[in-house]
Amino acid sequence: MKLSWIREHYHEIKAENNYDYLLQLFEREVENREERKVNLLL
Repeated sequence: MKLSWIREHYHEIKAENNYDYLLQLFEREVENREERKVNLLL
């Protein structure tokens, strides 16, 4: 599994518990992938 955004930005996430931390990490990874996909298609 390639998690390039997480690998580079995991230290920027602030959360009160592990669940929220992981949720934010994966949400941002998905957002980043979608953004890159749109940019490639343009």
